Amino acid sequence: MPHQAEDIFQNMPENQRQGLQSALLLSWVEYNNKWDNPQLEEDFTKILKLREIVTKAIEPLRADKKVGSSLEVAVYITGEDVALAKKYESELANIFIVSQAFVDGEKQSEVLN
Repeated sequence: MPHQAEDIFQNMPENQRQGLQSALLLSWVEYNNKWDNPQLEEDFTKILKLREIVTKAIEPLRADKKVGSSLEVAVYITGEDVALAKKYESELANIFIVSQAFVDGEKQSEVLN
């Protein structure tokens, strides 16, 4: 990867290179305290635990050849995680790597009919 970074750097306009001859001489980006978001970190720790549960639930389906890929699966989130899942519902399918993700089964009847 370093050689790709170097190729990109060498083809950047001179005014963006900060007078340096190599990408390897650049300094690290300064950390900005505005990037801290403890609530988001807590939420996504829980979301990633949910993802583990979803992945484990899909594995037997793949092993039994009922599905070939997790993208052939729709998941329905119910129970204590509904409030959190509802908050990020639009991104859950991407996070879980499934075709669709629904919260509290509210759209389940729509999909199944």
